[in-house]
Amino acid sequence: MRAEWEKQERRIAKRRKGTLNAGSGSGWRRKQDVRETGILWEAKQTHGISISVKKSVWTGLRKNALMEGRMPALHLQIQDVALVVIAEDDFDERFPTMEDDPDRSGR
Repeated sequence: MRAEWEKQERRIAKRRKGTLNAGSGSGWRRKQDVRETGILWEAKQTHGISISVKKSVWTGLRKNALMEGRMPALHLQIQDVALVVIAEDDFDERFPTMEDDPDRSGR
C-alpha cells in the first residue's frame, strides 16, 4: 500500500503529465516532487484540519524552479481539499486584470 504523500505526488504527475522525482526529499540532485514543462511542484498533505508551510520551503522551491526556468507551485492537500499556491506575480502574469488586458476589457 502506498503512503498518502506518494499517492498525492503520483496524482499530480498524472494530472499534469509531469514526472516524479524519486527520492526528492532525501537527495541533492533533483529537489522537489514533480516536474512538468514550465512548473516545478512541491507537495504537502495532511489528514488534519490545517497545514502550515515554512517560508524556507517556498524560497527553496522558488530557487530551484528559477534555476531550471520553471514556475514554482505548491500543491497542498488538506483532507479532501486540494489547493495550488503560486506567487502573486505569477498569478498576475497568467491572469491579468481587465485593465491590463485589452482583449478582456470589452473595448
